[in-house]
Amino acid sequence: MFSWLWVWLWVATAVLLPAEAWGTTFKVALVGPWTCDPMFAKALPDLAARLAMVRINKDPRINSGYWYDYTLVSEDCRSSRALARFAELKGYGHAYYGPFNPIVCSAAALLTKNWHAGLLSPGCLDPGTHEPVDDNSYNGPMRPRGAYTTFGRPLPLSAHVLFQVFRFFRWAHVGVVSAQTDLWEATGQELASALRALGLPVSVVATMEADDEGPQRALNAIRETDAVKGK
Repeated sequence: MFSWLWVWLWVATAVLLPAEAWGTTFKVALVGPWTCDPMFAKALPDLAARLAMVRINKDPRINSGYWYDYTLVSEDCRSSRALARFAELKGYGHAYYGPFNPIVCSAAALLTKNWHAGLLSPGCLDPGTHEPVDDNSYNGPMRPRGAYTTFGRPLPLSAHVLFQVFRFFRWAHVGVVSAQTDLWEATGQELASALRALGLPVSVVATMEADDEGPQRALNAIRETDAVKGK
């Protein structure tokens, strides 16, 4: 997840930020469910960020004479609290990596725009959140426009990647199964919406509880849909 973090932090400094945001130290706030979600906790975000900053600070081709630092901010796995928490993060960094909850994404993009800070979020799954500028007078990388002028995607849109995989294997129907938490349910619903917008019929969006019977109940929900019933 974070092996390319240093590249995207450099993109944020080069593309997304207004000139007045620059200073001697450039701080990045890493916002994610580091403590409430087991999968993200295993990513060792503090260690990964520390290694990324060491690499950036040692390479003058990337740091352009600035010193880079980071702040690790825990995002709540409950959507309402995650949104309230992000609204309190003004001044935590010149750029923000996160949040990972797609429900929080639009509000976070508007907040960071108001704070004159960059936002790079792999959790923003709506294809319409970021659009490239078609401007021949601009010779640099693609930059955002519209309401989310300081937002950028650190990774290709997941729905587009999955769409290419499904098209290659000629899979016509898709089901989405997520864990039964606010974070993953929101991710599942947003991913399903994005895939439907691309023309893929998502026949079922199911959640799977963490107990012993959770996988069986999720499988039963999938079997009961018209697209896979009896198969």
